[in-house]
Amino acid sequence: MAGPNSQVTATTNDENSLNKQCFAGYFRINLHARRAQYTMKQNIDKHIATVSLIFIVLGIIYLLATAGLGIVGMIAARHHGQTVEIALLPAVLTGLIILLPLGLFGTLHILAGRAFRKGKAWARICIWILAAINLGNVPIGTATGIYAIWVLVKTRDNVKKMRP
Repeated sequence: MAGPNSQVTATTNDENSLNKQCFAGYFRINLHARRAQYTMKQNIDKHIATVSLIFIVLGIIYLLATAGLGIVGMIAARHHGQTVEIALLPAVLTGLIILLPLGLFGTLHILAGRAFRKGKAWARICIWILAAINLGNVPIGTATGIYAIWVLVKTRDNVKKMRP
């Protein structure tokens, strides 16, 4: 016959196995959460590197466009006729008004891209501004602007870890 102690022993064994299952389940969930956080951190780092690369490439494209337009303008100014001398000054001023900001814009893209990859805090602000401006450059600027803003929103928790 089973006595009262055998029922207590059975209940204790059931509770122990239940506790072990709960602990194992918690451990599995915690392990999966840590893996997910690690994977998410790796993905965010890849996105930051991608945005940095995109901004550096855009900056190089802007600088190449500036150089190309400047060369075309210099060739046109060199091969002008005597009747075109009147229009030469406004053309040069218009060229400078377009080329100077375009060159600065390209340089700023390159500097911000490099600094964002290195984790500089000021680069986030600069990338926000450049991404907002790029939204108006349809279609490539729009895509890069939206992607950069998405990455900036996803990494806003990492701002405290960034260097000044």
